Amino acid sequence: MRDEFPTIAQLLDVETTELLSHLSTTVPLALDGVSFLSAWSEPTTSAGLRETMYSEEFSPGGNNYGIEDTVTVRNADYQLIYDELNDVPIAFFKYEADGSQSEPDGGNMPPSVPPADQADLDAYDDLLAERVAIGAGLVYDSAEW
Repeated sequence: MRDEFPTIAQLLDVETTELLSHLSTTVPLALDGVSFLSAWSEPTTSAGLRETMYSEEFSPGGNNYGIEDTVTVRNADYQLIYDELNDVPIAFFKYEADGSQSEPDGGNMPPSVPPADQADLDAYDDLLAERVAIGAGLVYDSAEW
């Protein structure tokens, strides 16, 4: 719900700076998301809304972690899919000018081996670092919310 809440608030014309935390009625609500309403209303001019997108799929939910925890980190040109439980990359894709995806090194890259091309390798390293940086700021324990 990182970006959905600010987007819905903007749709409803609600000023989020006036909202208070559910933990304390004296503390303002802290939002780290951005509204993506402009991407819907002006899709060709809203580039740069976020430089990096992050999504995570895990199951089962709640306190019983362990079956699946997969993270996808993506920017305008590359996408990295990472298995958090086994601490290994699953796939790395490059987005071509026509919008299609390709796997650097012709798809022959084993997921645990970085790509050979220097530009692809730099992008791979950048997405690995983004995965760690973004993931470090996430809260998973609802008692901490």
